[in-house]
Amino acid sequence: MLFADTFGELSAVRIGQYKAMYSTRGESECGEDEDKKRKPQAHDPPLVFDLRADPAELQPIASSLLPAGLLAQFKRAQSQQLANIFATFRSQVDNGTSANARACCNHLDAICRCA
Repeated sequence: MLFADTFGELSAVRIGQYKAMYSTRGESECGEDEDKKRKPQAHDPPLVFDLRADPAELQPIASSLLPAGLLAQFKRAQSQQLANIFATFRSQVDNGTSANARACCNHLDAICRCA
């Protein structure tokens, strides 16, 4: 699974339980001018999270503790998707229908948002 940011960059890649963040940025303050949005910060190597152990993505895994070959898998997936986009000028979106991907509303869960 690949995640594009608002600037069209592939800022994150997910493989199984792991997610790599290649860039992050803070959100604007309430009422802040759109032109003053915080600039993206690149991460090389990327920040990697174990979504089973840390679903809220609070603590990246130290590079020395990553499974062997995982960074190469992330890079390969990112490169393949970019090649597809540049070859066809469109992305392959999979919106899926899994119940695990539905929106949730639970104030006790750090990753759920209630409307």
